[in-house]
Amino acid sequence: MAVMFVCFSTAMDRAADSSFAMHMLQHLLLLLVWAPLLLLSRPSTLALTTAAPVWRRRWAKLLHGRPATVLSQPIVGWLAMLVVLWASHFSSLYESALDHPLVHVAEHAAYIAAALLFWFPVIGGDPSRWRMSFPLRLLYLFTFVPQAAFLGAIIEQSRRVLYPHYAATASHGSALLDQQNGGVIMWLGGAVVSLGALLLTAAAWARTERGAAEPVSS
Repeated sequence: MAVMFVCFSTAMDRAADSSFAMHMLQHLLLLLVWAPLLLLSRPSTLALTTAAPVWRRRWAKLLHGRPATVLSQPIVGWLAMLVVLWASHFSSLYESALDHPLVHVAEHAAYIAAALLFWFPVIGGDPSRWRMSFPLRLLYLFTFVPQAAFLGAIIEQSRRVLYPHYAATASHGSALLDQQNGGVIMWLGGAVVSLGALLLTAAAWARTERGAAEPVSS
């Protein structure tokens, strides 16, 4: 909740409107911090154990329905994150979101949905028909790291302002520098968070292996 508050606070939203780097930071907080933290709280499990019986039955039915089964597949989350990142930064969507509030809301909704789908198989806390082993979780994360890094590198290496909105709110030189800073935030911030996720997943795997071995050794 604190991360969400920071992302959509007046100060950050105002800064993101005139700074590509701040906009990138806002997006990374949603994609790489808020989404996994929310899933770590196991919202579906919480709903199934605390809601009224009628709502528990409806939620359980929804979780076992065909749409949820399809959307929770790891390949769907991996591709959703990839498509949303590339499509939003290299299409007219990004510029439209800066100029039209409703498009901006839709963009954030797409980011949030893609992030939840992406992190769900990695966190593995809530009930799901698709359970990835720890080696597959590591591979899942490892194969995604170059995608975000490559996208950030392209933006950082560009020698022209990619989004006219920012060129209109600052001189060309400062807008280009701001854009390059945003690219660095994407590839460096994404790499740091992804590395952290890899290390935490490996640690969880090690704990699971130790827990499975203890009864045998005793």
